[in-house]
Amino acid sequence: MMQRQTLRQATTLSLYLLFVLAVLIPGLALDRGSAPAARAAPDQVMLPPSKDNTLYEDVTGSLSNGAGRHFFVGRTNADLIRRGLIAFDIAGNIPAGSTITSATLTLNMSRTRAGATEVELRRLLSDWGEGTSDASGGEGQGAGATNGDATWLHTSFPDSLWGTAGGDFAATVSASTSVAGTGTYTWGSTAQMVTDVQDWLDNPSTNFGWLLVGDESGNQTAKRFDTHENATESNRPVLVVEFTPPEVSTLTPTSTLTPTATRTPTATSTAAVATPTPTPTQEPGMCTIAGRVLLQGRFDHSGAKIKVDGAPVVTTMRNGQFTVLDLSPGTYAVEAAMAGYLSARDDSVPCDVDKTTVLPDTSLLGGEANGDAAIDLLDLVTVAGAFKTCEGDTGFAESADITASGCVDIFDLVLVGANFRSASPTGWPTTATGGATSGVTDGPPSQPARTRLDPGELTAVTWWELEVSDVRDLYAVDVTLTFDASAIRPIDADPGRTGVQTVN
Repeated sequence: MMQRQTLRQATTLSLYLLFVLAVLIPGLALDRGSAPAARAAPDQVMLPPSKDNTLYEDVTGSLSNGAGRHFFVGRTNADLIRRGLIAFDIAGNIPAGSTITSATLTLNMSRTRAGATEVELRRLLSDWGEGTSDASGGEGQGAGATNGDATWLHTSFPDSLWGTAGGDFAATVSASTSVAGTGTYTWGSTAQMVTDVQDWLDNPSTNFGWLLVGDESGNQTAKRFDTHENATESNRPVLVVEFTPPEVSTLTPTSTLTPTATRTPTATSTAAVATPTPTPTQEPGMCTIAGRVLLQGRFDHSGAKIKVDGAPVVTTMRNGQFTVLDLSPGTYAVEAAMAGYLSARDDSVPCDVDKTTVLPDTSLLGGEANGDAAIDLLDLVTVAGAFKTCEGDTGFAESADITASGCVDIFDLVLVGANFRSASPTGWPTTATGGATSGVTDGPPSQPARTRLDPGELTAVTWWELEVSDVRDLYAVDVTLTFDASAIRPIDADPGRTGVQTVN
């Protein structure tokens, strides 16, 4: 594809050709030798809790709520303390050797009788459990503890005890925020939260999560927060971590985490391959499943949920990579799911002892806007109804913004059309789909193509060549030409048409 523009100028200037490629699985090369950018900003991962629970003050240590939909902090009107527990799998979702730059925890507070109170995060110093106890009603009274549950006295009911009743936690406050009425609240990012998460990445054996402490100075200060078992997905806790990956980091000896400029099809396997070298943090006698999930139409592939035998265990990172550690050897059903997309599933993934099974790359098909696991006329109506609206506009529907661009546009419609009459789950590929890397996962090139015109050169014809190679499903290219209007006057190639026309 060629782009040509006739220009006039009166002084020295630089002309930039800026471009955005909206591709489903992209690879990019420029004829002027532009290289892919180094990461201009840290990678980001959004993590669900690996476990959460409530410590109910009780002299017998027999109450818990491991499988409950809520946890509590503060003091009840019966003068009983409640404290929340929450932990996240850091080492399983962020490459070893990364530098943590930001950590932010978001919780939904769903019930209270109290006014504004401070709720603190304190780093836990002992491991704890989440059993199958499930409190009834509003869950404020707890339920009978089951094996493995954390209680006011136990880290793991009925055998293991806290050093101090009510939990073992650091004196230093990791973060604090004022919580008033029902709604969403955020903790961080703070320097101490960053330190906590960095320590948990570098030393996974010390990752016991945080204790949430409310106002315990008086009665009726309790706050109820939603857990990762809550039925409303948007109300579940989320830890957003930004990090800078190490210069070179590998998931396994056969899968590189660092993206390259073009997709190089080097994989030749015809099935999921078990490599003989275990992931460094894998426990002996266990196994690991890893792979990459790409979201059609997006540059950021983070947030897809990876389910193993139906249970969500990890989410994908920005480049789509995921790793599920410490599985018992066997055969598993692995599924990748993301709102707005059809899920992909492989029901027979082998996982051999002390080995890592690397699944082929898979792309989730976009356009599922109404949550019924199929792309059909209802999705087309949903997207078309919100077409040309953006966040904050009347009529904007987040579910119709498939590509998460902030606006419902032609790219969202194209996804619906391209995948019309498809349904979940789609099959996971049994062969690699062109290699493990993608050229524009981390954004546009570091330098735009540019041409310099010398002083005194009144007229110049300048050519730019944009080459797109090794790409599947390219459905649009947006090319923008910017220049200093005080120094350059474009010559209209077709004065009879509205606007300034270029020669294509």
